[in-house]
Amino acid sequence: MAIEGFVHGAPEDYTVQSQTAVDEDERIKRIVESGDLEQLAEIVLNGEGGSLVGLKSPEPEIQAFLNNVPSYMEKIHRVHDAARDGGLLALQQALDRRKFAIAKNDISPNGSTPLHVAVLFGHTDIVRYLASRFPETMTITDNDGRTPLHYAATIKDNGHFYNMLLQLGANPKSLDKLGHSAEFYLDKDKAKNILNYTELLNIFGAEELENQLLNDQGKDTGGREPPAAVPALQLDRSPGTTNHIKSSTHPPMPPVPDSAMPCRFALPVALVAFCFHTRFRCPHTNTHAHRG
Repeated sequence: MAIEGFVHGAPEDYTVQSQTAVDEDERIKRIVESGDLEQLAEIVLNGEGGSLVGLKSPEPEIQAFLNNVPSYMEKIHRVHDAARDGGLLALQQALDRRKFAIAKNDISPNGSTPLHVAVLFGHTDIVRYLASRFPETMTITDNDGRTPLHYAATIKDNGHFYNMLLQLGANPKSLDKLGHSAEFYLDKDKAKNILNYTELLNIFGAEELENQLLNDQGKDTGGREPPAAVPALQLDRSPGTTNHIKSSTHPPMPPVPDSAMPCRFALPVALVAFCFHTRFRCPHTNTHAHRG
């Protein structure tokens, strides 16, 4: 007996996919209608801002946010581009909202963040900048539950990026969805059939860069651990005050909320305005980036 509903096979598959898309569109519209700015910010930070483009709201605050979504997406795209290409200045210029440092973008596969990308492509200055200025970047995971430290553990660079992230506060015990810590992937022979550097580069379409990247890292580090100049960060915490990041080698940063974020972005309403409607002062130029 034929199963009801399956007549021509392939068209049925497309119908299912189409219905899923319709359901998602309806979900997005309900969020807009509810005026939930927190959920709208979460959509953008998770790399799904395209679903908000062109939508309308009778609420002025919500409409202002929706109008700015293309600008937010473009800047997040630029942050990811710079993390891949190694352009520290370009990254700093695009990163005028703190949460853009942990935002995801469709040009970086598998839900990876700018720090994942910078580690994978071997850009020491960007890795150091993101991890030291934005410690929360070390806790955000990709779609497989892996932190940037998991990625660093797969690289045959004598522990350069792994040790750098450890020194800056990364957690080597954090488990991915397979139940493996970053430490597990340090044993490359044991982990090679689960995750390896070549596989990660393949996901990014950059497999041909492996030898070049490893050679460049060897020249930069000489096979040594990162220099002691990598700043050790401390967080001052006191009731009723915001956190301040202190560093012995960088100028002080302005007060910022929430120095750590869970893997799933859940922004308190008070943070949404900070993330998307305030400017971030670039510590290297001492200027405010242009508002989006």
